[in-house]
Amino acid sequence: MPRHVHTNAWLLAGWLAITLMATGPAPAQSPDAVAAAKELMATMRSADQFKALMPSLMKALKPGSCRTGRRSSATMMRSFPNCSKA
Repeated sequence: MPRHVHTNAWLLAGWLAITLMATGPAPAQSPDAVAAAKELMATMRSADQFKALMPSLMKALKPGSCRTGRRSSATMMRSFPNCSKA
């Protein structure tokens, strides 16, 4: 690799380390705030909504993965057997 790539990587790593050390720890949350957050999560049922939404998200992503690259249709159908011929 070129020398400037290594230099940029070290500069980025140093900047990240300094930034993370300078921010310090997050302040402790009050028990009332934690209880309110847990109650809100239970009220919104976000985990249930996520479980219900995930299958439709995955179905929406599948067609996009079939149309990437510059391969022939035969090669694409071997690579992605679940894709329909569109």
